[in-house]
Amino acid sequence: MKQNHVFFFFALVLLTGFFAACATSQTQYNTAYAQYIRHDNDAALEILAKITKKDPSFLPSHLLQAEIFLGRGETDRAEKALLAAEEILPGDHMIPFNLGNLYYQKNEYQKAIEFYSKSITLNPNFNKAYLNRANLYLTIKSYKNALADYDSFLSLTPEGYENVKRLAALLRHDLEAISR
Repeated sequence: MKQNHVFFFFALVLLTGFFAACATSQTQYNTAYAQYIRHDNDAALEILAKITKKDPSFLPSHLLQAEIFLGRGETDRAEKALLAAEEILPGDHMIPFNLGNLYYQKNEYQKAIEFYSKSITLNPNFNKAYLNRANLYLTIKSYKNALADYDSFLSLTPEGYENVKRLAALLRHDLEAISR
């Protein structure tokens, strides 16, 4: 019986430490985010670096680091932060989504498509990945693929986005006219 108590106590200590680490990461992240909102990006990055070193699986810190780097025009550092996050959290759909956005901004369209597609594979209900990939397909004049992704986006989006509905209808009309 005493052995069960020791095991329970040990498990409780481990869980308490885990939850305390998570709470600390979240608290520190909140502070970093406040610095970011105040445009003190150096202070935010300093805090975020501490979080990612101590708790590398805390995804929001990686995403905010990348956002700050992008805001500064440091796309290489943003890419490095996101790729490092992807190695740590390979099953998270937000990382490839953000990599897709990064490559779209860099006009590296094939890489962007690859990462939007990966995001969709990881989370087939993530409507924003369909929308961004559709916009990219429209940019590169791949109209059938754009229409398919707009339709997927709209099927996952309960309401609103009238502009996307109109765009999809126009694309459908034009593609039908071309095929006649």
